[in-house]
Amino acid sequence: MKNPWTCPHCGKKTTDYPAICRRDNKTEICSECGTAQGLADYFKVPLYRARLIADHIKECQERALSWTVETGEQK
Repeated sequence: MKNPWTCPHCGKKTTDYPAICRRDNKTEICSECGTAQGLADYFKVPLYRARLIADHIKECQERALSWTVETGEQK
């Protein structure tokens, strides 16, 4: 198991592989913060709105995965 570390942006403890911050190109951040930064840049929205988009995408992925596990089929 990997050593847990804390994301400097959101304060979340994680063991996931880090992303690189788009703001300074050197700070290691958690995957969720990296995704939010990418979405904010792509959609030209504030970071808090990009986090909402990222949360929605994650929920949709989890629902699709649970549906696939329950039924054995893919949508």
